Amino acid sequence: MFTRDELADHLVAADTEYEDRERALVQLHHTTLPMLEDVGVIEYDSRSNVIRYRSDPLLDQFLSLSAAVEKPTE
Repeated sequence: MFTRDELADHLVAADTEYEDRERALVQLHHTTLPMLEDVGVIEYDSRSNVIRYRSDPLLDQFLSLSAAVEKPTE
């Protein structure tokens, strides 16, 4: 469990497409988090801004494989 603010801070710090914290907060609140909730990946309480990840074995495997592909070789 974490908050939308914590996620926005992480995304900005991680050099993702989110360069500005305020824009990240707006996009997360209005687009990204509702979409992820609609497909059952997360639970998002927009009043408290709390996000809960719904663990799924197939999704967890996909995310692990995706992270491995994105890591640069050294």
